[in-house]
Amino acid sequence: MLVVVRHAQSMANAGFATADPESIALTAAGEEQARALAMTWSAAPDRIFTSPFLRARQTSQPLAERFKMVVAPLGVHEFTYLSPERCVGTSAADRKQWVEDYWSRCDPNYVDGPGAESFAQLVARAARSLRILKSYSAHEQLVVFSHGQLMQAMRWICGSKAPSVVNAAAMGAFRKLDLDQPIAHCQRVSFK
Repeated sequence: MLVVVRHAQSMANAGFATADPESIALTAAGEEQARALAMTWSAAPDRIFTSPFLRARQTSQPLAERFKMVVAPLGVHEFTYLSPERCVGTSAADRKQWVEDYWSRCDPNYVDGPGAESFAQLVARAARSLRILKSYSAHEQLVVFSHGQLMQAMRWICGSKAPSVVNAAAMGAFRKLDLDQPIAHCQRVSFK
């Protein structure tokens, strides 16, 4: 069984300005959420994977420490659709218009700048991550610590509304899903 978990509350989620997407840490509340999450497992999973981004790694640590496990990195990092270069020192509120502009453009192949990823690249990466994870035995319990939009892409790919082609309509449908059914901090999404 595959369980993907969104990271706990981060500094960016709490409205703080951040330097880059990879180094965003958890808040004190997020650290507590991660500890509480670890206690919900009654038995050790077979494997733990995490995004290389700090907030996901920090969320995985209490579970790994509880069961004395090693956490393996996997390319399940957040969808960075805005170029990190122009976002240095900004908060979510500062980036709000850029976010709206990105999604209004509705171009699945658009790359905002260095370090950014297109929507089509996100979907391909999510599909690749699912293939890697599903290559493990169906009898193993895998826990993966990741990020909201990457998890949405995985859920979307596995769902009944997944498109056969990643085009503007598909991108719009994904955005609607993401806004209508957001994934909460520490929420688990199971895949078979």
